[in-house]
Amino acid sequence: MTETMKCTRTNLLACLLLAAGPLLSASAEAVPGCPIGQEDCWENGREYAGKINNKYAVHMLLRTKGDEIKGFMFYESAAIYLRVEGARSGSGEIVTRETDDSGTITGIFQGHLTNESYSGTWSTAKGDRHMPFVLTAVPDSASTVDGSYVCKIAYPKFSQNMTLKAGNGKITDFDVFSAAGPNAHTCDLQLKDLAQERAARYITLQPAGDFFVQSKKLYGDPVEYIRIKDVNDKVVVQFFGGWRLACGLNGYLADVLIDKKSMNCKLLR
Repeated sequence: MTETMKCTRTNLLACLLLAAGPLLSASAEAVPGCPIGQEDCWENGREYAGKINNKYAVHMLLRTKGDEIKGFMFYESAAIYLRVEGARSGSGEIVTRETDDSGTITGIFQGHLTNESYSGTWSTAKGDRHMPFVLTAVPDSASTVDGSYVCKIAYPKFSQNMTLKAGNGKITDFDVFSAAGPNAHTCDLQLKDLAQERAARYITLQPAGDFFVQSKKLYGDPVEYIRIKDVNDKVVVQFFGGWRLACGLNGYLADVLIDKKSMNCKLLR
């Protein structure tokens, strides 16, 4: 990615973070929060979570079609979405490769995949380092989402504050406000604007009430939604769609990774 990249709605966050230095310029183009009408996202697959070498925490979503495997993943330490692609061999072994937004292979997973787990050996692209990994399927229940969290995330050209309270899998308070770009284009979204449902692995928040009516009037049928899940002492909040009524054309709502023990929040990009 270069500083002359064209900023669009789907890579807006990457453009905003570019000025913050090489570490923060990792592209949001790989972020699988679905743009409107796009199916290639963190959706419609089986989720796994676990660790490499019992040390490096990983979240992964995999979709299988015949012997072909595709999906996404992120390391909790980096909080950057990576693509995953691979295949099942004739012996039944699975080989998947993690790649960044430039297509560079950043690691290889080789092992056995079932509906309950994915385990085997992780290696670098060059094959000069090998470590065992064990991932288990994320439970089919969102009822574990619990607690009270306040996130304040700030970069030179992007900031986002979020309040989240939940008990027994039900959201009781949700408020998010972000400001993006040199002109501070804002997004403002509150629980009163949303309806929620408990689904497999997630709590889902969708436009509701007057917010839904106005959004439909201005932009057609809203397809935005928010998913909140709790897994391995982390809470993941993912935004899907444009949230145009809350953000206008130039605002941005970023995915968030919350550590339940330290209460630290990270931008998941």
